[in-house]
Order: sequence, then structure tokens, then C-alpha cells
Amino acid sequence: MADALRAIKIQTKACQRYKKEIAYYKKEEEQQRSKIAKLQESGADGHDIDKQKEVLEETLQMIPECKNLLEQAVHELESLVVRFLTQAAVVLGFLKILIGPA
Repeated sequence: MADALRAIKIQTKACQRYKKEIAYYKKEEEQQRSKIAKLQESGADGHDIDKQKEVLEETLQMIPECKNLLEQAVHELESLVVRFLTQAAVVLGFLKILIGPA
């Protein structure tokens, strides 16, 4: 049971980490878009603007990837919780048999 609780805790932390990563990449997306707009307004070199657009594209690719990882982590967490609850129900059943009717 302790191993199951430990696994649930680890998986919960993974879900939290992916959620933070998604928020980070969304914030980075906003910052990159702002940076590109400023470069365009200031008449910066086209190469510099293109490089920043590449950085933006890389950021945009990470958002769905992190969302997919979050979905997988949540699914695994749900499975762990179901297994833990099933084990707990079995243990409670055995305890009731051992103790007998009250």
C-alpha cells in the first residue's frame, strides 16, 4: 500500500510539472510574439525576425506535446488510484472477515 501511495504521489507531481510546462510555453509564446512585433515595428533585419519566428515555432510545437504528456500522466494517475482503491477494498474485506460481525 505504501508503494501505491508513493506511486500516486510521484504521478501527481508529474501532472503538476506538465501543467506548469504548458503555462510556461504559453507565456513564452506571448513573449515571442511581442518580441517579433517589436522587431518588425523597429525595422529590424529580416534574418533576426526569421530567427525569432523559428523560436516561436519551436515553442508552439511544445504546447501540444506537453498537453499530450499531461493527458498520459493523468490517465496513469487515474489507473493508479483505481488500483489503490481496489487494493484497499480487498484489505477492508479481509479485515471484516477476520474481525467478524460487530
